[in-house]
Amino acid sequence: MIKQIFKVFGILLLTTALLLILNEAYGYFRDGYWQSYPLGQLWYSISPGTLNLTQAVTERYLDWRLWDYGIGQLVIWPLWVTLIPLGLLTAWMGRR
Repeated sequence: MIKQIFKVFGILLLTTALLLILNEAYGYFRDGYWQSYPLGQLWYSISPGTLNLTQAVTERYLDWRLWDYGIGQLVIWPLWVTLIPLGLLTAWMGRR
């Protein structure tokens, strides 16, 4: 049962990534420039307080380099770049 949930969730993440890529490609052909949607923009639009809290807690209690060179870099990447590996990992976990 858990394997099936992981597999379905992984396929859902991969499908979402594909739709985001297609949406950005459509915008490129329509407007003439590529506009990506960063993970941080989505996170901030859903819950701005948790993004700021995560940054503050990471920098204060863990290490500032973890935010600057890890999580901070991840949130400026396009959303589909982060969804593809997560979807592949989740689908693989559902297969094993």
